[in-house]
Amino acid sequence: MIAAISLPSIIGIIRKPEEYMEGKQNIGVMNRAQQAYQLENNSFANSLGKLMVGISPKTKNHKTSISLGEKAVFHHALAKKDKLKSYFGAVFLVPDKSFQNQLNTEAIICEVDFPLTKKPKHQNGVIACGANTINISH
Repeated sequence: MIAAISLPSIIGIIRKPEEYMEGKQNIGVMNRAQQAYQLENNSFANSLGKLMVGISPKTKNHKTSISLGEKAVFHHALAKKDKLKSYFGAVFLVPDKSFQNQLNTEAIICEVDFPLTKKPKHQNGVIACGANTINISH
């Protein structure tokens, strides 16, 4: 009898892995696709359609978007549910350390418990997550 009462509450607590991985995985895919797109087109894609990665801008769990910076592109996967995390990714054009006058791309993925935060940044040759976010790049 006790198990029958507590089982539904336990089931409600169990996380569905796909819900919790979706945003992180989508940002990783978008970062890699942007690096390839930049190499082929000498520019960043300004839409998911141009990346051709099959990621929907809106899912049950996240709202995904792209914004362009001067020498960077930013990816956002904003959680639509309180218990999910939001993710920010960025791909920056940075000076190549081996070859003068050439640029390379460097990417980062940041995780945050709430959607309103600062974007990742490239400053003094270092890529870093924005305030109140955690670098989860591997």
